[in-house]
Amino acid sequence: INDMVEDRNLCNRSAQLHGLNVTYYASNVLVLILSLLIICGNLLVIISVIYFKQLHTPTNYLILSLAVTDLLVGALVLPFSTILSLSSCWYSSYLLCKMRGVFDMLLCASSILNLCCISLDRYYAVCHPLTYRSRINVRFTLTMILVSWTLSALFSIIITVRGKSEENPSKGCRIFIATKESSLVSVLSFYIPSIIISTIYLKILMVAKRQARSIHNTLSSVEIVHDWCV
Repeated sequence: INDMVEDRNLCNRSAQLHGLNVTYYASNVLVLILSLLIICGNLLVIISVIYFKQLHTPTNYLILSLAVTDLLVGALVLPFSTILSLSSCWYSSYLLCKMRGVFDMLLCASSILNLCCISLDRYYAVCHPLTYRSRINVRFTLTMILVSWTLSALFSIIITVRGKSEENPSKGCRIFIATKESSLVSVLSFYIPSIIISTIYLKILMVAKRQARSIHNTLSSVEIVHDWCV
């Protein structure tokens, strides 16, 4: 009982210190405003893609998946993190603490993997335009989306199950992750997709420059022939 009273006193003193910091609360208000903007913007994208049939294309399905991910980030992760930062203590259950870790990892990994899928779609559209429609069809796109969400869920479960969570209210809801698991998941869910995205867009940039140079040379040749004929 004495430990509980001491923890509660520590929380109250911490809350009083936070109350004196106006910048602290102003930054959290800005985060909540940003969360509302994220929700509204991505909700418009989701409604547009679902409602208008002409937008039912493989590329837009990938954008729809990314919009759903970002919408959930704005609706769950940002407000939840803001509430935790405003509250000096964590009085909720152990299950909710675990759920917070699941949503954080799931949505962050899903967002990165969706961006990776979009970069792959753009690569085939720019670098292989003649075979783009045959390779990147609706079935292939839905498969990429399913794989992205499945891997994200798997990563979040591994992090949450293998991590160690503290239930001490005075220290808040924290999830401590074993070094091996955190390193492996970080490499698979962030570093490798980031390298793939950077490499693909660098390749797209090189191909686009080469195509622009080819078009410029062709136009120059046409102008020379036209001037010679005139």
